[in-house]
Amino acid sequence: MEGGKLLYGVLHDKSQKRLKEKALVLLGNFNYPDICWKGNTARHTQSQRFLQSIDDNILTQVVEEPKRRGALLDLVLTKKD
Repeated sequence: MEGGKLLYGVLHDKSQKRLKEKALVLLGNFNYPDICWKGNTARHTQSQRFLQSIDDNILTQVVEEPKRRGALLDLVLTKKD
């Protein structure tokens, strides 16, 4: 979950206000196996905060095929247009 903590911190850092104005692509193994991307739901609080960060920053997750035990761990997040 270390990558997710880092992302959460960057997305919520007040010095990153310009982030919402820029094109953005984030990719990597975020390791949130409890997230249901089709329903945009999660069981754990940290995963729920991660989903909220994605929504707050107008990002969308584009990987559709689960890779490991039915979970999407490798994510590609982009700005919604």
